[in-house]
Amino acid sequence: MRRSGKRALQGAIPSLRCACRRGKKAVHSRANTACRKIRPTGCSVRCRRRRRSFERRRRSNVVYTQCKTLGRATSDDFAYLAPIDTSRQTQYSFGIVNKGDNPIVVRLEISPNAVDYALDTEELVGGGRTAAIVPIRYLRFTRLGIRSQAPGRDSVVDIYYQAQSSG
Repeated sequence: MRRSGKRALQGAIPSLRCACRRGKKAVHSRANTACRKIRPTGCSVRCRRRRRSFERRRRSNVVYTQCKTLGRATSDDFAYLAPIDTSRQTQYSFGIVNKGDNPIVVRLEISPNAVDYALDTEELVGGGRTAAIVPIRYLRFTRLGIRSQAPGRDSVVDIYYQAQSSG
């Protein structure tokens, strides 16, 4: 014996109820397959609550920031970029592109007050190479210093700062 209509669907989909808060417990004729949830986000016929897509409900408020300094020449002493306030960033990193043939030394320093700096990370970047530098420790301000490894052998560097923060 073949069942048809609403009774057949009730047997196939075990008791899907309306998830809206109007107090109605209407049985749905089909599941909301976009969200892959057992309970759908709203019923289309009885309570007429507007359905939201899965992507809109799961949207995060991540803000991306990028600054770049292109064509910076190195010298024998450390030349520092302006300090960056990284207190509101959840993640940040520096991309160093050595455009010259000579190796350079890159130093990442952190500070609580933009005056007193402590060494966090130091890395050697070879000629024609790219490196990503991420701080190990956290303080409010961060600055980057670059210099040539060998005296008298200058190089040209592109520096990228990229960060993520929550909205």
